[in-house]
Amino acid sequence: MRRWRLLRIMGVPLGLAWLAILGAFVYASANSRPAPSTLVAAAALAVIAGACFLYAWRDPGA
Repeated sequence: MRRWRLLRIMGVPLGLAWLAILGAFVYASANSRPAPSTLVAAAALAVIAGACFLYAWRDPGA
């Protein structure tokens, strides 16, 4: 049981790392004209980061 709790706790730093990568995409997009594939990749990163946060803060009884 303790192992799964640690895995959930690690979801927060993982989500923050993905958000940092997303921030780099946003910064680069602000300074240049992004290609559509770059925007799709940034959207995918936002979804992955959100999933990490949702996994970390899910109901402990689940």
